[in-house]
Order: sequence, then structure tokens, then C-alpha cells
Amino acid sequence: MMNKIRIAICGTVLAITCSVAQDYSNVAYCVGSSGLRMTNLTMVAISSWGQQFRPTDSLSTGYLHRSGFIHVLGIGPWADTDNDGIPDEDDTDNDNDGLSDTIELTGSAFSPATPTDPNKADTDCDGLADSSELIAGTDPNSATSVLAMAEIRDSTTAIVIQVATVPGRRYELVYSSCLTNTWSAFWNTNASIYKSVASTCAVHVFLDDFTTNTSGSVPEHGLRFYRVRLSSP
Repeated sequence: MMNKIRIAICGTVLAITCSVAQDYSNVAYCVGSSGLRMTNLTMVAISSWGQQFRPTDSLSTGYLHRSGFIHVLGIGPWADTDNDGIPDEDDTDNDNDGLSDTIELTGSAFSPATPTDPNKADTDCDGLADSSELIAGTDPNSATSVLAMAEIRDSTTAIVIQVATVPGRRYELVYSSCLTNTWSAFWNTNASIYKSVASTCAVHVFLDDFTTNTSGSVPEHGLRFYRVRLSSP
């Protein structure tokens, strides 16, 4: 079996050669411009996807590669994923999402560890950057796990706002009668703030009954906009 991958590696690396052992593993080495095997080099070797073992990494120049055969490495020194003027080979955050490439590859910032795509700011394409998902406590690999208002509806005496919550996060509901105005918290700030102490994800209900406990008045021109602000511990 032969796999071909295209990745960017920091530093001057021209090629990777592999030797196959009887246990069908690979040892990968970096070869410098002189054509000789590089020594005393710090590198991160990442195993390929789609094999029988999950991706793993190693901070050594010789890496026992047990997730498939990688015989060809394509290096693109011209690549600049986030167009910030820093080539990916020299950029510690290729997609400029606020998480370093090493953290994205290992997933160490998330609990449990959740690797993400270092070349894609929003791995699951749900509208939240991977770093925002870290703050929100949502799954960066699941488009259905996202900070969102579950429902907004008008009842007889109040507007009901339901927000999907994650344990340990603090949520604040703010409102405005016009998108060009500033956002305001309820008069009674306790009514607009919720900190989840539950052990599992849940839905919290905010109520705007237009009294001095909440927004203080009926929406101007019948319009009212709501926003949820989130902070992590």
C-alpha cells in the first residue's frame, strides 16, 4: 500500500525517506539540502488518517509509523493558508484561528483531546472558529454542536429565549431595539445571566417580560433583537 500526503513542515526539509520493517511500520527521517540525514532535529511526525490506528505524534527525528505507509511527501513552500504573508512552513498557526498548529494536530486544548484541521479555521463548518468552539465548550468536529439560541418565541406575557448551554460556561442575554444601537443587559442583571452548573449540556430559558426586572418596556416598533454573550472559566 502507498499513500501520498501533502503537508507543510517548519524549517528547511527537502525530503522524507522511509524504511519498512517486518512489522509493517515505517521509520521516517528528514533529509537536508546536503542529501544527508539530519540529526539533532526537533520535529513532529503525524500518522496518516484512514488507517487502523488513530493519528499519533512524536517529537523525535526517528518515528515508528504504525498507521500506514507514507513513502512520498509533498512540500509546498509557497502555501499561505491564511494569507497573512507568513508561509505555512514558518507559520505556527496556518489558519489563523487562534490555536497553534501543534495544538490543533494533538487536540490537547480540548477535553477530551480533539484534533482539528490546522489548515481550516472552522473545521466542522458550523460558523464558529475552532478557537471559539474551545471557549464555547462545543465539539469542533461536529456541526450540530454549536453555541446557538435553540428557540425564540412570543408568549402571552413575555418573549421566551431558549439557549443551548454547556457545563461550566457563563451566558449573558443582552438586547437592543435596533441593530445599530448598543446592546443592553436586563435591569436586573441576575435575570440576564446564567452560569451552567449542570453536569451535562442543557437548554436554559431566559424571559423578557418587559418589566423593570428585564428590559423595562415593550419593544419599540414591535422589534427586539437578542444576543448571547458567553465566557469560559
